[in-house]
Amino acid sequence: MKSTTAHWDGHAVPHELRSPERGAVEHNKTGKGLEKMRSRMIPSFVVATVMLTAGEAASTTLQAKSCSFADVKTKADAATNGDTVIIPKGICTWTSSLNITNKSVSFVGAGKTETVITKTNAGQTFSLSPRSTLFRISDMTIDGNRGVASGILIEDNSVGTQPLSFRINNILFSETYRSFEVRGYTKAVVDHCEFIDPYCTAVRVFSDCGGSWSRRPDYGGDEGLFIEDCLFRANKDSYDSDHKINGTGTLNHWTTANSGSVYTIRHSVFDTDYEAGNLFIGDTFDQHGFCYEGENCSGVPRHGGYMFNFYENTYTTEHVYRVFYIRGGKGVIYGNSFSGDLNQGINIIEERTTKADCGQEADGTCASTGGYPCTEQIGSDGAYHIWNNGTIPVKNLSPTYIHLNRDYFLSAPPGYVEYTYPHPLTLSNDKPLPPTNVAVH
Repeated sequence: MKSTTAHWDGHAVPHELRSPERGAVEHNKTGKGLEKMRSRMIPSFVVATVMLTAGEAASTTLQAKSCSFADVKTKADAATNGDTVIIPKGICTWTSSLNITNKSVSFVGAGKTETVITKTNAGQTFSLSPRSTLFRISDMTIDGNRGVASGILIEDNSVGTQPLSFRINNILFSETYRSFEVRGYTKAVVDHCEFIDPYCTAVRVFSDCGGSWSRRPDYGGDEGLFIEDCLFRANKDSYDSDHKINGTGTLNHWTTANSGSVYTIRHSVFDTDYEAGNLFIGDTFDQHGFCYEGENCSGVPRHGGYMFNFYENTYTTEHVYRVFYIRGGKGVIYGNSFSGDLNQGINIIEERTTKADCGQEADGTCASTGGYPCTEQIGSDGAYHIWNNGTIPVKNLSPTYIHLNRDYFLSAPPGYVEYTYPHPLTLSNDKPLPPTNVAVH
């Protein structure tokens, strides 16, 4: 019988799936603000990773022989819902995506720089369509082969009552096309990861085809993806003078979101080390509005992002087009340290009134000047609250539709309390114990 003495949210957590203690992030270049983040990351975070729900069989830990795709896939295929695959130390090249469907399986490497997986062709490295059981991917490097491959996709496009629950931690994403993407109703965390030189986007967040617009989560709640204690760095040495990454494309965003997305970025460091006249990043944080073509939700209304929260981060850039481009929804932005090229700072807009391809999407109330509110515009179901961010400017690009002290405020929401930090999925009071019920074949 398996011992399950630790608990998270009232559920027992098997000992073999708790993290060992992790130290500070290390990288070959210190970067602005990284020492501040390291001081937060040094304390141990012991994870509660797989939730055993009532009536569910005890989980098993499966040890892959090596980090090769064939060995990992063999254990992944043998795993059942709630199991964990241990990927040993090594440097391996994958030419296929590891696809997991209709079961939650955890994948745990030997350490951020100990297990190194390089995918050499296009597509995801890990592509998961899990069940609602809590799972984890951690302790490895995922290398995108200079922008050819992406990292992790977690997807559930159904509009349902059970959220995706997972932890992604202690991963170095190196030169991926997209590093991490989630599609679905989510209560999850990405923590203590490094996103180094992505070729398109570091993180993309979709929800369950707009379901959050019905659930209406409030500020400070537990819904959505939490990104915390992470490092995002773009190194100018990776970019050429034609504003391209190694000649193949441009870095569009650090994060982008739509389809009713709900996500929070906190206690993280962003270091975009570009020089003026070389490469610039596009919209660093891009929150889409109602008129975006949501690729995961064809045949349903094209919902924009519902809520975006950004607080207590350190952000430095040498050359950027726009720091924030917010086109809908609500959120809080506060307590951040910004430095560098901030001329185009926090931009808020209702762009449907000016884009020709969005006219047919209008609900009739914003087809002409003075209509209010446009569907899912800023302020239509809660406002943006922006305060205590230093000198970064707030620019209202749609003053006809978006009003100060109605749709956005330069102060906190009344009674606002931020969600628990660190995220509960990163914590356990127990020390890690040796694995039990390990199967090696």
